[in-house]
Amino acid sequence: MDSSRLAEIDALFAAALELEPAARARLLAERCAGDPELRREVESLLEQSGARAEALLEPVRDFVAGLESETPPAIEPGATLGAWRILRGLGRGGMGVVYLGERAGEGFAQRGAVKILPSAASSAEAVRRFELERRILARLAHPHIAHLIDGGVDPRGLPYLVLEHVEGRPLDEHCDERRAEVEERLRLLVEIARAVHAAHRNLVVHRDLKPSNVLVTAEGEVKLLDFGIAKLLEPEPGEAALTVAEARPMTPTYASPEQVRGEAITTASDVYQLGLLLYELLTGRRPQASTSGSLAELVEIVCERTPPPPSRAVLDEWAGRSAEELAERRRSTPARLARRCRGDLDAVVARALEKDPERRYGSAEELADDLERCLDGRAVRARRATLGYRAAKFLGRHRAASIAAALAILSTAGYAVAVTLQARAIDRQRTRAEIEAAKAKEVERFLLGLFEVSDPGTSRGEEVTARELLERGAARADAELAGQPEVRARMLSTLGHVEGRLGRLDRGIALQRRALELRRARFAAPHPELAESLHRLGLLLRKKGESGEAEPVLVEAVEQWRRLAPRSTELGESVAELGHLYYYDGRYDRAREMFAENLGIRRAVGEPAGLAGALNNLGLLHASKGEPAIALGHY
Repeated sequence: MDSSRLAEIDALFAAALELEPAARARLLAERCAGDPELRREVESLLEQSGARAEALLEPVRDFVAGLESETPPAIEPGATLGAWRILRGLGRGGMGVVYLGERAGEGFAQRGAVKILPSAASSAEAVRRFELERRILARLAHPHIAHLIDGGVDPRGLPYLVLEHVEGRPLDEHCDERRAEVEERLRLLVEIARAVHAAHRNLVVHRDLKPSNVLVTAEGEVKLLDFGIAKLLEPEPGEAALTVAEARPMTPTYASPEQVRGEAITTASDVYQLGLLLYELLTGRRPQASTSGSLAELVEIVCERTPPPPSRAVLDEWAGRSAEELAERRRSTPARLARRCRGDLDAVVARALEKDPERRYGSAEELADDLERCLDGRAVRARRATLGYRAAKFLGRHRAASIAAALAILSTAGYAVAVTLQARAIDRQRTRAEIEAAKAKEVERFLLGLFEVSDPGTSRGEEVTARELLERGAARADAELAGQPEVRARMLSTLGHVEGRLGRLDRGIALQRRALELRRARFAAPHPELAESLHRLGLLLRKKGESGEAEPVLVEAVEQWRRLAPRSTELGESVAELGHLYYYDGRYDRAREMFAENLGIRRAVGEPAGLAGALNNLGLLHASKGEPAIALGHY
């Protein structure tokens, strides 16, 4: 079938796929009039598009079941293959069975991973693939690639390989068990990328880079394994037919778009898979995991869907793992982990995971170089090299020297300006201090006047309640402080706060609204007194159950405090209050974000009581979600 006919079928299939059955039938009748072959092709594609991967993988499942039920085992422990004695099995798969073997010689003993073909997979094509793997390994010599030791033919007449035996854990498990920080994970991936580049220099594409094919030893040494489906970029004579006619070997979750589409495989495919590894190491999630098991969905995820950037993904729950748990495995917090990924790492991942191979890194070495730039604080090539970006990176790398130079320049060139500004600042501070002193004296006078009603001479011996004091105070504030809006707003806010503490929420809300209105007219945002009024009003609205009205008020309070004092008790209180609103509304994910941010603020401020409260909030949240183990840690 020529390319124009394929394009015609593909276009009609794509159009029909979006339609309901009745509309789809009308479209096919119209577009396929006089062309029954076109209709048969499109209807066949439509039928297959609804099939589940489970059904399509049934032959594979039968094949694996045949391997598992193979009795007796291909080789018994204690048997020998050439100079190698089989000790025990290590693992099995469609491309081979692996045993631990030992070779004894004069004065030395050596262990290796003996890989053989299972009887169920001993077709001529499987044997050719196996022999190709042996030739590929024979041409690779790199400290981070498990090397070929020996090979031969077993008693069945089938080939076997002996590889370096690596005692290690899969890449993702190693990192999570060690609670490796982002920097350690990046360094491991740099070593992997350089090993992959070494394979590329030998004209070998791995095609199956995934965590289980990268082992890390207890000493932290990386070893790249399993070139069972690797491809030679320049096949030897007689191998071209195998490369072209073979099925598409791949691990779907770690496949590149060109693998899924059946296009030519180049080194760019390995770069894409390195990007998938990087994404998983940073976020703890697989960017190409299918939720429904549909083959159509898998193709869409791999070929079309772009995963969220790591800085956003680390804040989401995935596979039952909370953002806090994920960050803890990286010795971080969700907010700090998101900041670490934002910018450079987001850009590096996006470049490696481009759907178009031409837009990815030109080589695995380029990816490794950019990761090292991330580690060194240098500008990465994945981002546009603006002057501001490069300057920020330079200052970040040479912080001490830059600060010293800046201070020297400022002290030399700005001395006269500094003296003038200092004089003006002193005048402003003196004026401000006088205003604050006058306000404080006015507040004192007002409060003393308020409590005069408790004097027997004024109250005529009657007992005066706190409620009456508050009501008279609000009335007097309107009457006596009408010409002093700042003092009046402060008194109304204070009285409203006390009313709220006494449980009189409606009175407290009314007073806080009036205080906020006065302060909005007086101050430009952001301002501490504005932020205080917003926080107090939002708190009372939330306590009254008016979450819909309270949310925007508290959000504005948080935004103002972030601009005014990003590491302050006030910001922590507003963030925590917003978290309580989300918690009591049942929005646990948003509540967790706020409580986690509050925890970071309290740690930065170093306030023990606030820190204990922040931990308690997280414990309460996870207990409510049915996560007692996480809750217990916070408690």
